[in-house]
Amino acid sequence: MPIRGAPSPIRSSGVTVQPTPECALEALHDPSELSGGELARAGLAVALANSPTVLLADEPTGQLDQHNADRIISALLDTATTIGAALMISTHDPVVAARFDDQWAIRDGVLDDRHRGPR
Repeated sequence: MPIRGAPSPIRSSGVTVQPTPECALEALHDPSELSGGELARAGLAVALANSPTVLLADEPTGQLDQHNADRIISALLDTATTIGAALMISTHDPVVAARFDDQWAIRDGVLDDRHRGPR
């Protein structure tokens, strides 16, 4: 039975995002009542709605615990691969940075260093 106000499945570029019962319940909440993880997932859904060729994420895990941070980074990486989009994030978290092949460091406003991971 559909829940009034719950989102419908989103299909774009061959990727279908099926809302879960948890997501449907979140749709009934005021945005100010959502947790950091819920807000991050909602932001990710909005970002993917128009099938972007580039995904930019500024500290996507900054307000999350490690478990939810891992879920968001995995979702970003998997989705970017699936839709063929480039993904660039900013982070202060070395655990998050280690998940990416290429890393750049900015110190005092200057591009300081680049590390290329294994391919």
